[in-house]
Amino acid sequence: MSKPFFDFVHPDDLDRTREAVSTLASQQKVASFENRYRCKDGTYRWLEWTSAPAGNLIYSAARDITERKQAEES
Repeated sequence: MSKPFFDFVHPDDLDRTREAVSTLASQQKVASFENRYRCKDGTYRWLEWTSAPAGNLIYSAARDITERKQAEES
């Protein structure tokens, strides 16, 4: 809770994540957005997000798609 969530985003995904947050700030939904988040052990997991703004709040749901991304790569 003491760190901004951007600290956990993979460096290669920061620009796209900032764009998604900007879209949400302009009160538009973001569906099916993918990025990587750092885990406690230092590894990264792929997450697929669906987010919707509601005034000053953002409601989001994410699911772990790491296995799917690994299968796509091989």
